[in-house]
Amino acid sequence: MVRLARRNGASIYPVYVVGAERSMMENLARQTGGASFSLRDLGKTVGPKPGARIFEVLRSHYTLTLSGNLSLSDKLKIEVARPG
Repeated sequence: MVRLARRNGASIYPVYVVGAERSMMENLARQTGGASFSLRDLGKTVGPKPGARIFEVLRSHYTLTLSGNLSLSDKLKIEVARPG
C-alpha cells in the first residue's frame, strides 16, 4: 500500500477511534507524508471540533513540483499565502 501511494504521489490520512492499530496507522501516515488522527485524543483537547481540525490539516497539504533549467546553485524563492 505504501509503495502504491508513493508511486501515485498520494498521502494517507487515517482517522481512527480505537488505538488497537495505532502504530500501523501512524506508520502509513508517516511513510506517505500524511498524518494520523485519533478521534479519542482529539476529543480530549480544547479547541475546534475534531472534524474541523482534520479538515484544516487536509486543506493545508499541497505538493509543489518545479521544472526548468535552474542549476543546483541557483536560488529560488517561493511564497505561499492563504487568505485569513
